[in-house]
Amino acid sequence: MSRFHKREDVTLLMSSSINNSDLTNQLEDLLRSFVKEKLELIMREELTNFLHVEQPDASNSRNG
Repeated sequence: MSRFHKREDVTLLMSSSINNSDLTNQLEDLLRSFVKEKLELIMREELTNFLHVEQPDASNSRNG
């Protein structure tokens, strides 16, 4: 097997690498969006629980 590759082989390898990079970026963005959405949901639920269960007598005012 030769150490030197044909130009077509190098181009194919580079193209494959670029596609893998794009896929990796898409998966990373999807995962980041999913985690952000779930964390926001958990935070809203925790706040609701705190206001309704742990502080039932407190007034429901957002400004103070």
